[in-house]
Amino acid sequence: MIAKSLTTLALLACSGLALAHSGHGLHHGGLASGLLHPLLGLDHLLALLAIGFWSAWQASSLKRGIAPLAMLGLVAGTLIGLAGLSLTGIEVGIALSVVLAGVLIAALARLPAWSGGLLAGLFMLVHGLAHGTEMHAGVDAAGYVTGLVIASLAMLLLGRVAGNAFARRDHPAARLVGLAVALVGSVLAVA
Repeated sequence: MIAKSLTTLALLACSGLALAHSGHGLHHGGLASGLLHPLLGLDHLLALLAIGFWSAWQASSLKRGIAPLAMLGLVAGTLIGLAGLSLTGIEVGIALSVVLAGVLIAALARLPAWSGGLLAGLFMLVHGLAHGTEMHAGVDAAGYVTGLVIASLAMLLLGRVAGNAFARRDHPAARLVGLAVALVGSVLAVA
């Protein structure tokens, strides 16, 4: 199971640059495009799965709060991007969020609820900012953001389910998952 998971992760890493950003046609639609976005962009998919996976080791208050805080960050970032604020190097920031999420998993880091929730929200704020700044004029923004939140929440919760399977037994392979995520994030940062 672990070897199969790591092989899948390696294949995803080799699949090319993230498809989720401009130039791939995903920002032209509404709800359907929003639903597909987190599944087709390796950086977003890994960040969501990793945040969910990492949340399995957290105190119950952070476990309950991490999904809503991450989605709040995602929506806030998207709205800020739609308002016209853009940052140079946002793609590197996104990749670094994947690296840091991997490091949190590899360290099996347990954070206080306020800092863990803030970190998850900031990670997703950066991702949302990219969504908002790259959204094309004329797109059904409400439909897109709705689909984005639904699919993102589903991926985050899927990561939590996987993390729970490892956390119950405090499985040592969880650290390998974190290292693999951090490695892929590092590759994305320099790609």
